[in-house]
Amino acid sequence: MNAAAMTDAAPWWNGPWVAVLGTLLGAIVGSFLTSARDRRRWGREFLAGQIDRHTSYAADVCSAVDFLELVYVQVGDAALGKRVEVKAERIDDVDAAWRDVLTRRYVYASAELQAALVKFDVARAAAVDAIARRDPAPLALSQQRLTAARLGVLDAIQKTVNATNKALGWDLLPWRRRAWAGLWRRPWYPVARMPSELPQERPAAN
Repeated sequence: MNAAAMTDAAPWWNGPWVAVLGTLLGAIVGSFLTSARDRRRWGREFLAGQIDRHTSYAADVCSAVDFLELVYVQVGDAALGKRVEVKAERIDDVDAAWRDVLTRRYVYASAELQAALVKFDVARAAAVDAIARRDPAPLALSQQRLTAARLGVLDAIQKTVNATNKALGWDLLPWRRRAWAGLWRRPWYPVARMPSELPQERPAAN
């Protein structure tokens, strides 16, 4: 090949294969970015769905234990002649709601909440026995234990909520806010007190 031919030849970076390579690399990078975006969107949707389901379950548990304790107190008072009999339908309703949340505990409840639910069920069974005996002292003790077990359930739920807020805060809050909170030694996510630490004011049993 003479010098003139070498001079007239196109440089290697202007060859057609460069355009093909650029197109191929662009397709690979674009596909990777699209996949990463889709994975992030799927992860957000999955996380939001999980939080929604667990929050709904926690609300069902709170309702079940609150109403069950209230109705059992009413049934105990009726057994001692302090009030009129409670309708059987009302007792059946709270028992059914309790069985529903108890059977779903392995799917939606944390290990700590599962243990608290089992303790509440044990206290519930003891309260049933005390009501059947109609003895004031054991009945009062069983109601106290049922209340303590209910607070244990609510505490376990609140701990889960605090842990969820902490995990979400790490991803959603600006790093400056987290840094300032750490500097002042303050929590950078909402922390609620445990229900057992709050004044216990229950509505009067009707």
